[in-house]
Amino acid sequence: IAVVEELAKGLPIYAGYAHARYERALRSALGLGALSGLGFFIAEKGLLIVRLSDLERLPIGDAAVSGATPPAGVPLWLVALVFLLAPLALHTVTAAISSVGASRGRWSYGAAIAVAVVVHFVYNFTVVSSLA
Repeated sequence: IAVVEELAKGLPIYAGYAHARYERALRSALGLGALSGLGFFIAEKGLLIVRLSDLERLPIGDAAVSGATPPAGVPLWLVALVFLLAPLALHTVTAAISSVGASRGRWSYGAAIAVAVVVHFVYNFTVVSSLA
């Protein structure tokens, strides 16, 4: 999951740099990473909205969120807050990492994507281990 998500956030930015669409400055790279992370976060939270609004009772909603229930004894509002703020930070930071790498060239982008994937994997592993 971490590999797919990081490529989804980073490849469009890399393509922009490869085709000279963006300025190769740190500020620009960080801004592009933040926007990419925010966009991914908004799309991901669309799924959370489906879950919180009980749309899973409809066939299409059920297919989208099957198995997505909070652990026993954990209030839904707390889960919503954690799943709102922590992923925003994750996606923004990891997209910024890959964006800075993309601004410096192909090899730097590859290394930065690898770092972003490791950060994302550690985050996912920590969340799953904590909630299991």
